[in-house]
Amino acid sequence: MEPILFASPKHFVDGHVVKVGLKHNELFVAYRDKTLLEIWSVNCYIPSSWQQLFKQEYHDLFYAKCTLSIEQNAIFVLVAAFFGRDGGVCILRYNLDNHLLEEFSLDSEEAYKFEEVTLERVGLGCGHKERELFLYDRTMVTGQIPFWNIYLNEEKMTFFVNSLPILDQENICGNCTRFPVVINGDKRTALRISNDYKVFIYNSDSESWELFNVDDGKSGLDV
Repeated sequence: MEPILFASPKHFVDGHVVKVGLKHNELFVAYRDKTLLEIWSVNCYIPSSWQQLFKQEYHDLFYAKCTLSIEQNAIFVLVAAFFGRDGGVCILRYNLDNHLLEEFSLDSEEAYKFEEVTLERVGLGCGHKERELFLYDRTMVTGQIPFWNIYLNEEKMTFFVNSLPILDQENICGNCTRFPVVINGDKRTALRISNDYKVFIYNSDSESWELFNVDDGKSGLDV
């Protein structure tokens, strides 16, 4: 199968473009430079169908972590930037149904918990639960994986994080050489592959890594 090639907006060459997600035949991407964040969509079968969903301008934009929720039909973006005079973080939620863009600020009483988050290394994801997201360190090849649940408060339009690391106390994944993948953020189910191609799945019920065998019908792991 040959890749589909189509032209992108001209200014994309001036910044950084990352995939947000894919829903049916619609691709969502984020464009960012030092001061600008844009979310775009394109129909993969119609190359000229690029559409800008929203644009946000900042004094200085440091990080923008994006994810697409199929269940909520919404795009979430964790932003770290200078908002005029002050720096901070917020979460944007863009509703793909009614095109409403909302902003959740960091809860000031819980802000100290966010100080542990290493923004340069984390990925943002979403599960099936409403008003919940998650962050995890995508760079931890071995050992404990930092993991945070994100809770959105609709009444106050704030958010806070709670640390719940994915453990490896027995060093079962000591010979893993590939980056981890969280396959179910609601259950903190993660996957690692060792250098001899064994697959390990994190079981959050037992808080331990288990060797996964696709042919083992008795496995209690839900992947």
